[in-house]
Amino acid sequence: MYILLQAVFTIATTALTVPIFLSYKLHVVFQIFKVSASIWNGGNFMLDVMPRQVILKEEKKKSKMSTVPDQNDEISLQESATETNNTSETVHSE
Repeated sequence: MYILLQAVFTIATTALTVPIFLSYKLHVVFQIFKVSASIWNGGNFMLDVMPRQVILKEEKKKSKMSTVPDQNDEISLQESATETNNTSETVHSE
C-alpha cells in the first residue's frame, strides 16, 4: 500500500513539472504558493509551538527552584553542622 501511494504521489508531482516549466504564470503561482506555505508554517510554529516550549521551560525551572533550599534553609543547615562539630569536639576532648 505504501509503495502504491508513493507511486501515485510521485507521478502526480512529476506530472506538474512540465506545465509549470512551460508556463510563466503557473510558475509564478507555484512560487507564491511555496512562499505562502513556508510563511504559514513558520508563523504557526512561532505562535503555537514556541510558546508551549517556553511554558515548559519555565515550569522546569520552577520545579528545580522549589527543590533547591533557600538562603534561610542554608543558614540553619550551617548552624546545625556547627553544633554537630562542637558536640563531637566536646566528646573527643573528654
